[in-house]
Order: sequence, then structure tokens, then C-alpha cells
Amino acid sequence: MHAANQYVAVDVGSNPSIGEPLAMSVNSYGQFAAFSQLNGYEYSGGSFTQVPTFGSLFSGIYSVHSRAVCINDSGVIGGYVTNGLVQYGFIDYALTPTPIIVGAFVTGINNSGTAIGTDSTGSGAFIFQDGSVTQIGFVYNGEMYSAFPTAINALGQVVGSGDDAFSAGHAFLYSNGAISDLGTLGGDLSTAYGINDSGEIVGYSDTGTLAERAFLYTGHPPSGTMVDLGPGVAYAINNSGTIVGCSIYGGFEGIGVGETSARAIVYSPNGSPVDLNTITDLSATTFQNLLCARSINDAGVIVGYGLSSDRTAHSFMLLPVGYSLPVAPPPAPAPTPTIVPTPTPTPNPVQQPTPTPTPTPTPTPAPVTITTQPKSVTTTVGMGVTFSVAVSETAGMAYQWYFGASPLSGATNSSYSIASAHVSDSGSYTVAISGPGGSVTSDGAVLAVSPATGGPSVTMQPTSAAVSQGASVVFNALAGQSDATYQWFLNGKPIAEGGSATAARHQAKTNLVSTSFSGATSSTLAIFNASSGDSGTYECLISTSAGSVLSSPATLNIVNTGDLGRLVNISCRGPVGTGANILITGFVIGGGGTSGSERVLIRGSGPALVPFGVAGPLADPNLQLYNSNSKSIASNSSWAGDPSIRSVSTTVGAFAWPNQSSHDSALVQTLSVGGYTAQISGASGDTGVALSEVYDATPIGSYTPLTPRLINVSTRATVGTGSNILIAGFVIGGSTSRTVLIRASGPALNAFGVSGSLPDPQLQLYNASSQLMANNLGWAANSQITTIATSVGAFSWGNSATPDSALLVTLPPGGYTAQVAGASGDTGIALVEIYDVP
Repeated sequence: MHAANQYVAVDVGSNPSIGEPLAMSVNSYGQFAAFSQLNGYEYSGGSFTQVPTFGSLFSGIYSVHSRAVCINDSGVIGGYVTNGLVQYGFIDYALTPTPIIVGAFVTGINNSGTAIGTDSTGSGAFIFQDGSVTQIGFVYNGEMYSAFPTAINALGQVVGSGDDAFSAGHAFLYSNGAISDLGTLGGDLSTAYGINDSGEIVGYSDTGTLAERAFLYTGHPPSGTMVDLGPGVAYAINNSGTIVGCSIYGGFEGIGVGETSARAIVYSPNGSPVDLNTITDLSATTFQNLLCARSINDAGVIVGYGLSSDRTAHSFMLLPVGYSLPVAPPPAPAPTPTIVPTPTPTPNPVQQPTPTPTPTPTPTPAPVTITTQPKSVTTTVGMGVTFSVAVSETAGMAYQWYFGASPLSGATNSSYSIASAHVSDSGSYTVAISGPGGSVTSDGAVLAVSPATGGPSVTMQPTSAAVSQGASVVFNALAGQSDATYQWFLNGKPIAEGGSATAARHQAKTNLVSTSFSGATSSTLAIFNASSGDSGTYECLISTSAGSVLSSPATLNIVNTGDLGRLVNISCRGPVGTGANILITGFVIGGGGTSGSERVLIRGSGPALVPFGVAGPLADPNLQLYNSNSKSIASNSSWAGDPSIRSVSTTVGAFAWPNQSSHDSALVQTLSVGGYTAQISGASGDTGVALSEVYDATPIGSYTPLTPRLINVSTRATVGTGSNILIAGFVIGGSTSRTVLIRASGPALNAFGVSGSLPDPQLQLYNASSQLMANNLGWAANSQITTIATSVGAFSWGNSATPDSALLVTLPPGGYTAQVAGASGDTGIALVEIYDVP
């Protein structure tokens, strides 16, 4: 044995009939709780025994499986069993099903038999002791929010992670009937996974850069200290203070076995992480890598799981060198209720019954309802500010105002005043109200304080939107100062920055953070897969060193309609040259979940542009339609007054072609889902300005969310000056707003061998009233643009801040034009693209 080895590994192995059980919790006798993808198990005496699945509790065709995640020294297992529709938490005495907690997930149990867990039916975290349940969830604004307890010590102290009025996924300690927030290592999220009998707590926290770090918390909040132990997560700590965990984050049930870069960790006395693979004798095992250490008992025995040579997951038990496991006592029996015999009644003389007085009913206090919410305020330095709230009941009401998460000293009335506002007072104010009928917390009111002159300004205001369930929404607010910082608010409460990475870890959504928000601290706030919980009023607080300013409020409404916002017309105007410099318009028909075909009208206007004052129109446009395999499927060089073209043009609202003998070109086609290219050239090699148009010709009243639609248009053309810039038009139809990504590629085309690209494209968006809606000159490597471009299938611009330009906007139904020009009057080839963002 190598001198550095401190542990001897026992390979618990794997059994094909039970899957690959992963060890989660070990007791003093080396027995541990585990689960595979199939069921939960108890490991004892060298073998796995499946915990019951309580099949009699379920009915129907769905399969039933269990999970076992905790065990105490009496061999009592805790976990849950489910058929995918119904769930029961259990405490399993000697593999005997008692008792059952409906809709719950048991996550921990101490040696006194006190269990903890989370009730998925809505009542939140609980403690189960002596047959009764005590709730320990967070109550905020009159509602119970999610809490996920993970461990309980001998003193009944509980730790875990929960969401409340001031924290989105913070570690908590429940002790002596009170919950305390343990905070973070500088980020938004933290979770506590283990606690010993001395009250030392371990877990993980992100930092301000979302780095995942293990922590040790000592002392009692709020005066306790959270110490950074290094990358990864700490899952357990024993009464000697030894900590075990994993080098990367994996949530409550640990990392996936496919994460081969993970390492099981033990922390040295000075708190530094040590790879257990380097101090464990693995010679008698098949392990290639110990992935994750999940639990440690007071003798220093560690359990977890690793990757075996056959690429399967095996549970491991690590014994300190020279240590032998003690013999486990007999399993603890299920508690037997004490039966009190019924005494034999003694005959009594017949007596007249004494009338029972009718009790006077106690009136139930009316619930507290806010009738007037506090309002957001923009003011200047030195001015007085007052926030007020009004409630339906006034008798016996108690108030406490908060600035952000902090209570304001002495602010215990229905109004709160600041006599002389300072820039540092900028932020969100709420008031918690309690009374005989319950408690409620107000919406937030945002205060922006700026000097009388020289403060920040808003150059782009957010626009209200009404979208369908599941759609994407974007709000934009832009400052006129380059050093500005941004904070978005929903109903006056700050939205926590997070995005999918952090949201997925906790799967929690409160009125402070949505699982779908991105860009809460940038000029663009994106909401993906919007739901009714995202409805409300959005504002952005823009701050500089000089002061703060509040954007105009924008409301988001989620509506239920089958007439979804969608692209119904796309068009591009540009110069038509010869060879590679013809006007090329690509478009895609499709959409998530759609199938079948779509009827479209495609037009190539040249002479028809003369009445609009367009100089130099293409005299004889030839229209060629190609499919995604570059096969020509239709063409036209003169519409010749075709009645079907005229009829469809009128139906879709296309501008009229009065000259029926003109050489303008058009096609009506029924196209299946896929990509297409419409190419416009001079029939006789002539050149000039042309307009390419594609209209959705789906019959009125027949559109459904499953009907294919236009989801992308792109046009490549030579960008000149004056009237010869590149102009893309589009129309959003339907009854709801739609989010679109608009890109103007110049330098990005060089990678495709395009010579003479436009060196510095400027992108401007106008509405039908010729009002400038948005402007971009250089996309600045915006991460949201990158993410959206990838999701809609756009080619990559890389991660560098090239001069290419882009806009991400949510627009109500109507007509719009995207204009691409050289920022300094330069010319060249550019590609303009418009993508539907689902």
C-alpha cells in the first residue's frame, strides 16, 4: 500500500437487474441509502435490498419506482415513491412501509427518527416527528414559496435552500422555530447540503461570476461566516469537521456519471480540497475514477459513486486505513401505536340532560388586501419623496418598509418619507403588512434619483407587449451614456440575473426571479417561454456615477389566442446587378410543431416602383424560385395581368400593379416546410432597383398555431447610397406581438469568400409611420444576440465585437422596415436577415 493512502476502497459493484445504484447517505454501521434509475435500495451486509414501491397505493398503467436518499443509525430509510403522476414520501422502518406522507419527498432523517422533506402539493418544506407535520416553508406576500431541506442534525436543526422575499435560492438554517438566510459567496444562489451536531454547515454557492464554490458556514446567522473552500460542492460534514463533496456542481442528487471530469473530494484540516483518488487504495476495485463523495459518518467512512472500468457507475465505500465496520444492530421496528382499552361503563341513574349553551361564533378576520400600491418615483437630489400604501382593513395593522432586502429602521407606518433624496437612495421599496386577517407584501416602488443637470438620459424606452403563452418577449432600454448600468424590475421588484444555467439548478420561480429571464442587468431584458407569472409592469433603473433615471413602464400581458403574432409579409428592396450581384432573397417556411404546406405569393417589382419615385427601377425583372437543393421549381418574367396574381395580391394587401402588361414578375405557389430562394435578375442583363416580396397567402380564418408560416427572410445585395441602400420590409400579422432578430452582416460575409463586403453596416428599424424604433452600429459581441442567433439557426458571427449590426426586438402587429447603409457612406455587399424568435 502506498504510504500516502488514507483510505481503502470497497467496490460495492453493480447489478444489471437493479441498475446502477448511487450511494447517497451512510450511517455509523456502513449501511447506506442508494437509488438507481429503477428504484431505491438499502445497502447492508454486502448486498442491496430494494425498498418497497407500495404498489397498492397506485392504479393505472404507469410504472412505479422509488428513491432512497437518507438513512439513520437504526437503519430507517427515507425517500419517495412515484408513478410519475402521484408521489408519496416515506419513512421505511426495516423495509416496512410506515408512515406515508402524500405528495412529499423525504430528504433527511436523524437518529431520533425526525424526518424532513418537501411537499410538492404546495405546503412547502416540513419536519415530520411523532406522527405530526410542521411546515417550515417561506411565507411571502401571503403565499408559501418553495423550500428544499436537505439535512437535519441531532438537535433538529435543518438546512437546505429556499426562496423568499429577499433571496432567490439562498441556503437557509432552520433552528428553534426560525429560518435564517445564510447568504452567498457574492452571487445570487447558494444551497446548504450538510450540517453536523455543532451547527457547522456545508454546501455550495455561486459567486458574482456564477462560479460554483463549496463553502463552510460557522457560527449562527446573521453573525456567522461563510468560508470559500474552493471549486465544486460540499455535500456532508461529520462531527469531527471532516467535509466531503465533489469538484463540480451537480444538484441534490449529484452529478451525472457521464461527467468523467468530476473528482470526489475530501477537505483537509485547513479547508483545502484533496482529490480522494490520490489518497485511496483502489487496487482491489475496478474504479477508474471516484466521481462524487456524498456522505461521511463520524468514524470517517465515506460513501459515493464512481466510474468503473466497464463504464458503469458503482457505489463505493471508503474505509480509513485500519478501520473495520462495526456490526449493525437489528433493524428498528415500525412504531406501534399504544392501544388504550375502552373502559366498561358504570350504570348511572337517568338524569335530565343539561342544555348546552349555543356558542357565540367568533368572526373570521377579513384578509388583508392592498387597495393602493406604492408608486415608482423619479426625482432629483435634495427633493423629498413619500411612498404610501392603503389596505382594505386598517385596525390592528403593522407595517415594515424595506429598501431592497433590508428593513428600514423606524419605517413602520403606512407611508415612508425621505426628506432629502440622495443618489444612493435609488432602488426598490416595498412594505410588508400584517394584521388579524393575515399578511401581505406590496408591489415594489422604484426610486430614481439624479442631479438637476448632468444625470443619465434614456434614448430608447421599453414598449408594452401582449404575447401568447410560451412566446418570447424582449424589452429594451438604452441610456445615452456609455458607462451606464442597468437593473430591470417586475412590478417594482428587482429581477435577479440568472438565465437558464442557474434557474435549472433550483427549478424555482417566485415573484423575484423567473426561470426564463435573461439580461436583468443589461439594456435588453429577454423572457423566454413566457407564462402568466411573467405578466406585469416592467421598468429599468439606469444608473451612472452621476445619478439614476427610471425608464417608462412597459406592461406584459399573456393572452390566450390561436391568432398568434407572425410574419405575414417579407420584402427586400435593393439594386440588381449582374452575375453574383443580382437580388437574392432567401426565406424559410416552418415553425415549431408545424407541418404541411403554406400558400405564398412571391413578387419581383421593377416597373411597378416608378409611381413611388424610385429612381432607376429594373426594367425587366426575371423571378426564379429555388428549393433548398438549389433546384429551380418555378419562374416568371412577366405577370401579364394574371387574374390569380391580381386576386391573391388584393387578398394579402399587396400594393396594386395597375399596368397589366408590365414586365413585373410574380408567382403563387404552395410550398412545403423548408428553405427557398427567390432570385431577381434582369431578363436581358439589364440592371436597376427591384423589390422582392413574399406574402403568406393562407386563407383568412384558416390559420392555426400548427399552420406553417414564414419564419426567416434574408437578402444579399450591394449597398449603395441614397435610395440604393438595402431595405428589408416585413409585416407582423395576427393579434399578438412577436419577437424578431434582425441582423445586418458585412464583415461577417468575408468568411464565406464574399469580396467587397460592406465594411461598417448600420442597421435602423422604422415603423409604418417612418418613426425610428431602434438603431444599432456594431453588435458588440452581445451574448443574447449570440444565444438567439444559435437558437434560430443563424450562422455564427463568432465571439468578437465585429462591425456587423443586430437588433433584438418585440413588436406589435404592423409594418416595419429594416434599413442597412454604410455608417460613413461606405458601400459594399451586405446581408440583411429577419428571424422569427419563438
